[in-house]
Amino acid sequence: MLKLGSEMRKYDLQQVRERELNQLNLTITTVKDNWQQIRAYQQERMRFIEQKKQKHNQDSETYRDYQEYLAPTMLKKKLQYQIKDFIR
Repeated sequence: MLKLGSEMRKYDLQQVRERELNQLNLTITTVKDNWQQIRAYQQERMRFIEQKKQKHNQDSETYRDYQEYLAPTMLKKKLQYQIKDFIR
């Protein structure tokens, strides 16, 4: 009878250990999945930010070009040169 009780306790302990290991593995898998989702989201956000940064740089460059071209002294000089070239 003692031997049977001992075997039952061993079996119960193995069942508890196996259940806890399964729960732990499930938790680890869930954490990995969540981490991959977070990583994918962050990479997507970084691509979006990079695109916005490139667009901003292009817009800034365009603005500088227009600003330089439309500056009162520069515009006057450019028009004078174009008129001189047209007359020749």
